[in-house]
Formats: sequence, C-alpha cells, structure tokens
Amino acid sequence: MDTVLRMAEEKDSRSNPDGVSSPEDRYRYIGFDVFPGAAPEFWKNDEERKAHLEKVHTTGGKFVPLTRSNSLVAARAISPFERWTLVVTSALMVVSPFLPWFSFTRGTETLSYSGISLLLNVGSVQGFLSLGPGLLTTSFYMLVALMLLSSALGLAALWFLMSGSAAASDTYLTRLHRIMNWHYLPIAGWMAFFCLAMVPSELPYGVSLGLTEVGSEYGMGALVAASSVGLWIPMGAMWVNAIKGNDL
Repeated sequence: MDTVLRMAEEKDSRSNPDGVSSPEDRYRYIGFDVFPGAAPEFWKNDEERKAHLEKVHTTGGKFVPLTRSNSLVAARAISPFERWTLVVTSALMVVSPFLPWFSFTRGTETLSYSGISLLLNVGSVQGFLSLGPGLLTTSFYMLVALMLLSSALGLAALWFLMSGSAAASDTYLTRLHRIMNWHYLPIAGWMAFFCLAMVPSELPYGVSLGLTEVGSEYGMGALVAASSVGLWIPMGAMWVNAIKGNDL
C-alpha cells in the first residue's frame, strides 16, 4: 500500500507542478472509486459480529476467514444443486440413444424409431438414402456419429461427477472443466447437422412411403415434424453442461 501511495504522490506531483493535489484524484488513482462514497459496514448487525467472534473462540483462536457464509468468497465452485443438475443432464445424454428419435404416421399406424434402431440398421438406411443426393447420406452418418459422441461424453461426465464430491479439490474441478468443455465439439457438430437440414434435398420414393411427416423432399421442416424427444435431449443437455463448465 505504501508503494501505491508513493506512486500516486509522484503522479500528482507530475500533474500538479505546484504540489497541490486533490485527495479525490489520489483515491481514484488507487481504485477507491470502485465503491464510491463511504464504505458500508461489513457486518449486517452486532449479532452477526458476535457470532463470528464466538466462532473464533470455539476454534481455539485459529484463523477463520473474515467472510459471511453467503459471501461469494466462501461459495463452492459447484453447489450440490448444480452438481445433481449436471448428473441428470449427463444421464439423459447417456440414455438418449434408447429414446424415440423419429416418429412417423402411416394411416392409423405410428412408427417410432430409437437412436439404437438407426445404428443397428445403418446398412439398410444408408442403402435407401444412397438413392438420393449425397447430402442425405452425409446427414445420416453425421447423426449417427453425433449420437455416439454425445452419449460417450455424457457417460464420461456422469462417471466423473459421481466419483467426486461437491467439495472437491482444484484438480478435480479442473478435470471436470475440461470434460465439460469437450461438449462444445458435438454442439458444433449439431449446428452443422441442422445447417445441412436447411438445404432441401430430394427424398427418394418419399411420397410412396406414405408417411405423413415427410414428402418428396427432406429439409428442416420434415426433420422437425418427424423428430422426437431423443433427438433434442442431447442438444439441450450438452448446452447445460458446457455452460456450467465455463464457470469451473
């Protein structure tokens, strides 16, 4: 503090050759204008101050941080509520391939397909889509890759969250931060997938399929109409995990 004050005095002497300086300028120079005016009382009331002193006495005079329990200084990097929220979103990413991804209506019949069913029938689906433009095949393989990558990242995050504690070390939080940041990779992939879906592509034998949700053309409208919860859950869950990862 003495060094800072000397620097302030030197600045004042250079800016004021007559040696006349304003206390307000000096305070502004060293940062006192962050909280202009009189500094507020630290303790809310006298009872809070006494409670802190009592805590000091009960700890045998050991150092106790001069902060209130609700201060950001004492806040955890990840609260129990946030941790369990990430557990839920990560678990949803893991189970999303087993949920319905597409649902079609043919007359009075409803056809539902999970992500796993697409993976198990990748050969037949690819063979059908290959009859159309290459954009259809590219979009399909991107969808399968994103499904697997999203589920794998959800599994990694879930395992790491369940293996640590809420009051974890800095090393644990740093590693969790890295895992959460990896979520931006499939997020970018999903964005690219939806951009491809905005480009209309002719769907081979689309009308002959007799599906209400699709016609002779594949596009964003057909994708939204035919999609189900399993397709959208990984996208939303990854955004939650990635955004929280920025805070760790």
